[in-house]
Amino acid sequence: MPFEMLKKDISVQAESIPVGAGAGRKVLVGINVKSTFTEDETADYEWEIIKKSDGSKIPVEYLGHATKEKGKITIPGENERLMYASFSMPEDDVLVRFVINEDGTSPEEKYLGNNVFEAEIKYVESIFEYDEYDIPYNVLSRDFSFNLSKRPSVADLGFCQRKLERKYNGRV
Repeated sequence: MPFEMLKKDISVQAESIPVGAGAGRKVLVGINVKSTFTEDETADYEWEIIKKSDGSKIPVEYLGHATKEKGKITIPGENERLMYASFSMPEDDVLVRFVINEDGTSPEEKYLGNNVFEAEIKYVESIFEYDEYDIPYNVLSRDFSFNLSKRPSVADLGFCQRKLERKYNGRV
């Protein structure tokens, strides 16, 4: 992309975003909005945070330099603004979309490809099931074990196998 196109540009990138989370866990998505304009500029923005399966909205708390789902934000010249969305992870994958100055008219921009951020946060099923255990008083001096989960544990060691095969020229 020519440097001239970036002289007057607003761009969006992730500040922080988890890859996955378990149901009920607090999720914090951070967006960094940068401006290369020399003057302060005000632009429209909008968050969209929905369940992947049915497109229904999730209750979200908005934090940072803008505390609403959509509206206008003023970005100081050659500076940035941080915006956050916090929500409780549902039992479903979540789609996150943030867009600023979507039509590129206020302020006028030549390149709009960096005005949209999209991500997917995967629902991760928890393997921990808590039970109460009667632990003997001298447990530290004995062998003691218990299962982490009532379900069978599964591990894919294919990646490790391939790595070892490369290291030892296929002799594993």
